[in-house]
Amino acid sequence: MMKSFALATVLALSASLSSAASPKLMLRQNNPDDLMIFNCVDMPEVCTNMCWGAYCRSIGTGLTYDKPDASEKRRRRRAAGCLVSGGNRCSTRKGYDAGYQCDEYPFASTVGRGASDERVNRCVPAGQNSRQGGTINSFYQSAYCGGGPCDFTASFGNPGAAGVSYCNAYATPEDCDVDDDNQVVGPGGTQDPTEDETADDGTDETDPGEEEPTTEDKKLRKIKKRSKTFVGRYRTAVGTVIDVPGGAYIGQRAFYVEPVNATLWAEPAAALMGVQEMVDNLVVKETKVVEEIETWNAPAPAPAV
Repeated sequence: MMKSFALATVLALSASLSSAASPKLMLRQNNPDDLMIFNCVDMPEVCTNMCWGAYCRSIGTGLTYDKPDASEKRRRRRAAGCLVSGGNRCSTRKGYDAGYQCDEYPFASTVGRGASDERVNRCVPAGQNSRQGGTINSFYQSAYCGGGPCDFTASFGNPGAAGVSYCNAYATPEDCDVDDDNQVVGPGGTQDPTEDETADDGTDETDPGEEEPTTEDKKLRKIKKRSKTFVGRYRTAVGTVIDVPGGAYIGQRAFYVEPVNATLWAEPAAALMGVQEMVDNLVVKETKVVEEIETWNAPAPAPAV
């Protein structure tokens, strides 16, 4: 009887320790060089904005999800230029077409780890913005990020897709010279938005997909330095072509999302879905870099005027 009790106690203690250790095990998966792939076929205007900020404004692709509260995210959206006096920059109130939202880079939920602390924005179709938000928040909720905080590197899948601009700017800096009134550098700063500076599209609220449990270990990983002029083009195990400034290595992990219901991922449904609805329709999958297509050395792109 005593032996049975002792055995049961040991098994219970072992299970408890195993359960308590799991958050740390998940956190150990976090590597700032791991790639979050945004499929530019599904969000060409969003990729255009991210590439313009990353390459033409030297913001870079290294990002840290630091679990900001709603107030901090509003400050970052204001710094990016999305929250302006009289309403969202991309709203009909400001004379923009219906069905557009203001997309900021870096994301309001992140800080950049590049050479510039600027924040930029572009008016993009609401459906594309929703797909980007679903991709980001699904990643945050995955075992990789564990609810955050976590470091990662944004990567642009199929950067040559129709409707995508600036994603080759790392190799050809002159691409940044294209005149585009829709690309805006935000005013920066850390001021709180006024009551008159609102998004009007629900993005002022806390993103439901980011309300995740905190992990026990909140220490950010040491960032591995990479060359700012070396660029590589690679293929993943699922066939996606990606460009990685600084280069990648065979076997490097990358994450992407796939919709459970393709109809909800497509227009017009995507534009009508909330963040958590989009997250619930996505599955985060892991792949890896399997082939180096080409690499080149390129001059660092000059900031756009």
